[in-house]
Amino acid sequence: MVKTRPTDKQPDGVFIIERMEKARLNNKLIAEKMETSDVNVSRLLTGKRGLDLDWLRAFAAALNVHVSELFLPPERDLSRVADDDEILALLRRIGGLDERGVELAFTVISNHLSVSQSPRPSSSSADDRPDTSTPRRGSASSRPRS
Repeated sequence: MVKTRPTDKQPDGVFIIERMEKARLNNKLIAEKMETSDVNVSRLLTGKRGLDLDWLRAFAAALNVHVSELFLPPERDLSRVADDDEILALLRRIGGLDERGVELAFTVISNHLSVSQSPRPSSSSADDRPDTSTPRRGSASSRPRS
């Protein structure tokens, strides 16, 4: 039987230590909130003791966050999508939206953002507004003339 050495780091994909740092809590302070020992907290955070759902709930309660937030880096601001890659990643998470749908939605969003960020003329005449419509297939303007 192969023996494995305990790791000296928290399990991958869990951001408890980072959340503790953000909340300015050390092992002893969070242990008090969780009603356990700081040694036990240390074992949980280094992977020497397994993190189960009950422990995750205890950490979340002590940090005043939802359990799901323990799996997100604390510095990440989820309130805004910052660039094209984040827009595409968000669209790909939508159930039932295939890659063609993602590309179509991305095009619509990109066009809207470019139109809304362009300088607006001072006049409100319809002739001054940018044409954001897409010509229909088979319309008179797109058919070849005979």
